[in-house]
Amino acid sequence: MNEFLEIVLRGVIAVVYLFLITKALGAKQISQLNFYDYIVGITIGSIAATLCVDPKLNILYSLVAMSIFAGSDLIMSLLSRKTIWGRRILNGRPLVLVDNGKILYDGLKKSQLNISDLLRELRIKDYFNIADVGYIIYETNGKLSILPKDHKRPVVAEDVGAVKSTPSIFANVIIDGKVMESNLGAMNKDRDWLMRQLKIQNMDIEDVLLGTLDEKGELSFYQKNPTEKLGRSLFQ
Repeated sequence: MNEFLEIVLRGVIAVVYLFLITKALGAKQISQLNFYDYIVGITIGSIAATLCVDPKLNILYSLVAMSIFAGSDLIMSLLSRKTIWGRRILNGRPLVLVDNGKILYDGLKKSQLNISDLLRELRIKDYFNIADVGYIIYETNGKLSILPKDHKRPVVAEDVGAVKSTPSIFANVIIDGKVMESNLGAMNKDRDWLMRQLKIQNMDIEDVLLGTLDEKGELSFYQKNPTEKLGRSLFQ
């Protein structure tokens, strides 16, 4: 086969297969990619690029190699969706950097940020004085979630004529039907207390997608939606 035509054919095969892999893995924004997604994307792209220009590289072997990496990413994504430990291994855990106005050095150390990095990110989000901030959480995607102190919150309709409350941080105490014991303990509650609250609301823990608890002891439950497929079909 003519060398030019072979390169064209290899390029078409690589593009089509990359498209199929992308559809299989699902659409994600750059900020949603974890480290493993990033590594897999680079590796598959490198194999595809080499496949296009190296006539000595067997096409079938290249497609198999790309499939292995794509399949491993699908397995990892499934584990992160279905299991808490898989989610923590793959995505990590959010880190508290500022707790009730106090900078947590251990949190900064684990996030590999220094104080200058933290102050820069605050300025980007229009907080020029760290004393205005009540809580800062370093999310698993590398971004900061900021809860300002009460007097620095943007004014909303509920604030007009209302008595302002101090900012409160929430803890996720149930995720995918599993109790987060450490989060409960941090809020000075235990499993027995949580189970009693569920019983009062006639709910089974297996039916809870997310349960949150704030510092005032107020619980919020979000149930798993049995009609999720019906709802999704409305947008197809």
